[in-house]
Amino acid sequence: MPIMKTHQHAEDAGSILSRIGSFVPREWAQSRAQEGDWQLIASIWQSAIALYCIMSLQAFDILPCTRELDTMRMRHRDRLLKDLKAATPLKQLKKISTFPLCVLGVEAGYHVQQSTQIWIERHLEEHARLLGSNSPLKAREVLRRYWRRKKPGWNECFDEP
Repeated sequence: MPIMKTHQHAEDAGSILSRIGSFVPREWAQSRAQEGDWQLIASIWQSAIALYCIMSLQAFDILPCTRELDTMRMRHRDRLLKDLKAATPLKQLKKISTFPLCVLGVEAGYHVQQSTQIWIERHLEEHARLLGSNSPLKAREVLRRYWRRKKPGWNECFDEP
């Protein structure tokens, strides 16, 4: 890829991450009924999308692997886990949190915290029952294979279509 294009992609990716980071879930949720639930949903999705962008764009060498991005990834990981745990008693939130749970699963390959991985597996099983779909179980199997390899990275998890 020509250097100018690579540089432009990196700038665009940085701009996207900046826009994701500037979103304020509390402000977005203020005008909605059940404001607390909406704020939690917005926070979950903000962190999941930020993690997805960082990990997937680093896999394509569009974003560099830097200490700053590692710190951002870890901050969003911690917040996503905390928010997903807070959403656990809210059955209606499980219907929209499978993607964030899968993204958290990929991020969980960057560090070995078996308790987090077990928590993710358990909740993917619950999602499968609640949604009446085997997709969360397929995701669980992909994540298990990825975790066993102990090699972090988006392409390490999704090494085939």
